[in-house]
Amino acid sequence: MLSVDAVEPVLKKMPPDVQRRVLKYIEALSARTDKKRHGTMKFAWAGACADMNNQYTSVQLQKKILDWWK
Repeated sequence: MLSVDAVEPVLKKMPPDVQRRVLKYIEALSARTDKKRHGTMKFAWAGACADMNNQYTSVQLQKKILDWWK
């Protein structure tokens, strides 16, 4: 596992503008990681396709949803 102690000497050799970019990148990664860890799954979409029950099977609906995603 990589430690902060291993990163620090490399970072110190970089020019100040690159150090700032590295810091911003680390902060962005940290913020993205924090967002993924918080919150619970919401099922607000439950029943959204209920009106299609008579038209499609569940497998057909899955394929349709995949098509919509693309």
